[in-house]
Amino acid sequence: MTAQRIWSRTVRRREVIMDRLLEKTTGRFNQPCRRGSLAHSCPAIKANRQLCAHSTALQALKTGTCNSDHSHNLSARGQWHKSPIQRSPRMPSIKTMFQLSGRVHAPASLSNATLIIIDAQKEYLSGPLALTGVDEALANIGQLVAKARAVKCPIVHVRHLGTVGGLFDPQGERGQLVPELMPQADEHLIEKRLPNAFNGTGLHELLQSLGHLDLIVCGFMSHSSISTTVRATKDYGYRCTLVDDACATRDLPSPHGVVSANVVHRTEMAIMADNFATLALTKDLV
Repeated sequence: MTAQRIWSRTVRRREVIMDRLLEKTTGRFNQPCRRGSLAHSCPAIKANRQLCAHSTALQALKTGTCNSDHSHNLSARGQWHKSPIQRSPRMPSIKTMFQLSGRVHAPASLSNATLIIIDAQKEYLSGPLALTGVDEALANIGQLVAKARAVKCPIVHVRHLGTVGGLFDPQGERGQLVPELMPQADEHLIEKRLPNAFNGTGLHELLQSLGHLDLIVCGFMSHSSISTTVRATKDYGYRCTLVDDACATRDLPSPHGVVSANVVHRTEMAIMADNFATLALTKDLV
């Protein structure tokens, strides 16, 4: 008997075995559900669901069109066997740079820190720079200020100086601090021209004279003056607590469309918490 004839007989026997197995698996459970039963609880339907993939694989294997791994689960006797479960490697829990370096610190207390309020100005209340959630943020800043004054916490107000006739006009109404957060006589005012409140100002020297390692920062905008100033606090050796719900920002344009204020804020807070500041909420500090 030639090798070709032996191969042909082997293939025909294999087809017969698969035909019988296919008929058995598709016909055995092709039963109607009992009246009133739910499809998802019917044993016949459950079995059909389980065998559907097997039957499809058998048919594909017969015709030589199977490109999946189903065929590898069929033994030489036409019986299904379990293959090892393929599990993806367990992803390690994501940690901040603070956690990885062992430098995590608890939020500061207003009784032992300096409160810094950045750019709480009228420019952010309306117009092109109107911030999302600014009213809530201002209310929270007000709570922080009230608590700070009650416990004799030093307060530093930072005001951005823009251009005359432009944004943050130092001579115009929109460049002024909001009335409810005007500095009192024993509080400090720093005026800046760049987002970083340390750049070109006496902020560092003032903070040194106040004597606190811990700073509690709030204000506007999350992605601009807040971000750059908080980053700088690390350069100067301070320990910063950033009050998440006492900051706000606005929608930003991008080549791919508008990035919502919420996404900008949440992203910036995550960046700050990674390696620059401990996040806190107003209710945890007052």
